[in-house]
Amino acid sequence: YGHASAAFVIVATANQFSTLGVGMYILSNPTAGRGVVFHGTVLHLLTGAGALWIVYLLRGWFGSAFGVVGLAPYIPGLVLATLFDRISFMPERILLRDLRFARVSSLRAIGEVTYTAVSVGMAMAGWGAMSLVYGGMARSFLRLLAFWTSVAWREWIEPSPLRLSTMK
Repeated sequence: YGHASAAFVIVATANQFSTLGVGMYILSNPTAGRGVVFHGTVLHLLTGAGALWIVYLLRGWFGSAFGVVGLAPYIPGLVLATLFDRISFMPERILLRDLRFARVSSLRAIGEVTYTAVSVGMAMAGWGAMSLVYGGMARSFLRLLAFWTSVAWREWIEPSPLRLSTMK
């Protein structure tokens, strides 16, 4: 469990540092057009993919550097779960921006119940700490599907010409 927790901390830290406040910007600027949201989506996905790719590549080094040599096997699944979360991030922000709190809360609750059921079920089946990774993957994939189908794709990923001035 300690190895899986250490791997989670590394992945979550990389994810958090690479968010750059894009979600907060979208929430605090409800009149921003679809083009701005698309820019935010692209920026959020690219920075997240870059940060998570680095974590994946350095997974062995992190284990040695932090004295937790056994954490490397947990990193790929946690990176995948985090990528699912990155993709669902912007549709979730759109729902929050539109004050659809009940929908967001319900979808998040279903995700947490899924995490618990998969993690406990796999632990009971003998998967050990890897059951936490699979539970996280199941939660994140379910939320991805739920948020993705709750918001029209044009609201967050309709292509728009990328402009450096908008990215700033």
